Amino acid sequence: MLILEFPVRPNSRFRHATTRDLYIYWEQNRKGMKALSREDLEPNEIRHILPDVFILDADDIENATFRIAGSRVCAVTCRELQGQKFLKDWHGENRDKIMAAMEAICTSGAVSILSFHGISSSDQRQEFEMVMLPLRANGSNRINRILGAMVATDSPYWLGMRPLIARDIENVRVIWPTATVPSITGPRLGKESAIGLGASIWRSPRVLRTSGHLTLIEGGKA
Repeated sequence: MLILEFPVRPNSRFRHATTRDLYIYWEQNRKGMKALSREDLEPNEIRHILPDVFILDADDIENATFRIAGSRVCAVTCRELQGQKFLKDWHGENRDKIMAAMEAICTSGAVSILSFHGISSSDQRQEFEMVMLPLRANGSNRINRILGAMVATDSPYWLGMRPLIARDIENVRVIWPTATVPSITGPRLGKESAIGLGASIWRSPRVLRTSGHLTLIEGGKA
């Protein structure tokens, strides 16, 4: 399922403290811009979550690569990820969905929160939460990096011993942290896609736009 929302209330949008803390750090340091500047990212200030943090080179989304990957991000694939392609272990509809989310991040300054199951080489499954945030680097005015964190919701004995070779997305939240209404563009994210605020509606929703299978609903004010 795809859910598009704005704005974000961190305590209600994240299931894990790691993804929540990275979002809060990004929000507090982006200085009102669509994206945090790489020059304003201070790793020491998020040192408690660094093993779960990654940065992607997103100049070319289809060929996005890991510029930085924390130790636990690498551990679940049982390989060093720096310089490796981010989409290598995403297949079929799951690849299409995450590419569409990345497109929203890089073109519109969206934030994406994903719940997915990582599938091991022995067909074992583990649930993960991942947040992806817009980042600018090298003085660029456009979003050319993605800052993210990926964390398992449990710690089964096999995690880190048997590599995850595929991902199966449960849902994707694409969120605009400001109240600016984005244009809806990009590929369809799946047959079960839906746009709305789920159970978290703070005032009566107002339909802003419908387009085929998509409906954009105005969010409440945090």
